[in-house]
Amino acid sequence: PIEIIHLNTGNVVTHSHNRVVLHPKSSLTLYENYASLNKGGAHWHNVVTHTTLEEEAKLHVFSRQKYPKESFFTQNIEVTAAQNVAFTLGNVHEGAKIGRTCVHTTLMGEGAAADLYGYNLTQKKQHHSFTTKTVHKVANTTANQCVRNVVAAGGHSAFMGNYTVEQAAQNTVAKMLNQNLLLGPRAKADYKPELEIFAEDVQCSHGATTGSLDQEALFYLQARGVDKATATALLTQAFITEIIENVPSKHVQERLLTAVKAWFTQTEEAA
Repeated sequence: PIEIIHLNTGNVVTHSHNRVVLHPKSSLTLYENYASLNKGGAHWHNVVTHTTLEEEAKLHVFSRQKYPKESFFTQNIEVTAAQNVAFTLGNVHEGAKIGRTCVHTTLMGEGAAADLYGYNLTQKKQHHSFTTKTVHKVANTTANQCVRNVVAAGGHSAFMGNYTVEQAAQNTVAKMLNQNLLLGPRAKADYKPELEIFAEDVQCSHGATTGSLDQEALFYLQARGVDKATATALLTQAFITEIIENVPSKHVQERLLTAVKAWFTQTEEAA
């Protein structure tokens, strides 16, 4: 695996352009971390990444943003996938006042597959959004998206997904799922699916759930001696764990689970 660390050190505006090219039958696992040494003050990081995947290439990218809450983060990812390509993207927003990721994937070759997963941890006065557009150009392509968001009181999270299946893209299989956990009465989550299907023989679906913690599960844990704060933290962590398990590194999974615990503690203190 290769790790790229984008490290902010001041109140500046930064525009980054990344270029990723995988030649036929090559494979890569790439970790991107966006962090800051500047604990106070605002900055804006705008990132554009162009990715070209040639025949039978395999790419797994995991991107994590944890900038200070005064900052702004915008990310645009453009992906072109050839025949029998396997592309996987994981995306996490933890920090920044506004954190936005847009992913545009074009499946150009038969057998190409695009999987996207991720989650937002959104506190008060934060806005996190994940926008995707996947274009199926040819037959026998697949796509799968699963995004889960945890939103504290006063936070706002959004997911907008689009599948465009062109007329030649017969036998397309595409699934989309967004699940939102609201931890307070002023927490907000939006979901907007779009399916534009011009082919006849396809399997395309979308679904969404939005709600609070299961009160029966909370009662079950409290009845066994677990205090309410700990029980809430455990259930919140369980909600995210299934997404974290998609990350290929066990070490990174452990770091993410630790970050979820720390985020929940900070949220409780802020409340």
